[in-house]
This record gives sequence, C-alpha cells and structure tokens, in this order.
Amino acid sequence: WLGSVEGLAEIAQRLLRVQIENAPAIEVIKRYDRAETLFYLDPPYPHDSRGDKNAYLYEMTDGEHRELAEVLHCVKGKVAVSGYHGKLMDELYKDWKCWEAPVKNCLSVKKPRQEVLWTNYNAINN
Repeated sequence: WLGSVEGLAEIAQRLLRVQIENAPAIEVIKRYDRAETLFYLDPPYPHDSRGDKNAYLYEMTDGEHRELAEVLHCVKGKVAVSGYHGKLMDELYKDWKCWEAPVKNCLSVKKPRQEVLWTNYNAINN
C-alpha cells in the first residue's frame, strides 16, 4: 500500500477536472449534459444478468433502468454504461455500440461471464 503513494501526484493531477457527485444520476446527467461531457455509468446490474440478488445496498428496478436509458438516449454528451448481457440491458442499449471484455469465471453465478460496455459513440475513433 505504501508504494502506491508514489503515484499520488499523477492521480491528483488526473482527477483535477473530474466532477464526482452524490446525487440521483438523472439529476446529475441533466445538470452537466454538454457535447463535451463524458458520462460513465456503472448502475446496479438488473436481476436477470447477475447471480447475487442482494449484491447492492441500493437497487434499481427495471422501470428505473428504463427511465435512466430514456434520459441517456437524449443526452448531448458521450455515454458509457457498464453491465452484463441480459434481456433488459440488451434491449435498452440495442442501438448503441457494444464492447465486450474477455470472458471470465464469476463465483456468484458459477459460470463464465462477459462484462460489457455500451457506448453511444465509437470509442475507437474518439
């Protein structure tokens, strides 16, 4: 742990212009939505895409996922959403670019899983 202090200055410099908020996601998105903004979201995964039904202190219903996706589809900025393939998420972000991480074993569901990043932009060219 002490060895990580050496990189603290670089980390501080990188985070200098990063805004971290503790507020409802939709409120923050509407407040900061600009063409030059990048929103990274890692919402609680829907129940149909995970094994542990009690993984989060704060859950999201399917309706809340739909409401969030509706807002995200209208933003001016760039959006990246983390998750796993599942009926709901694949439906909500079917028109977005889907980036798939290498498959890895996941203890909570006892089978290989593939993390996904959906973006409303092409990350390769941007």
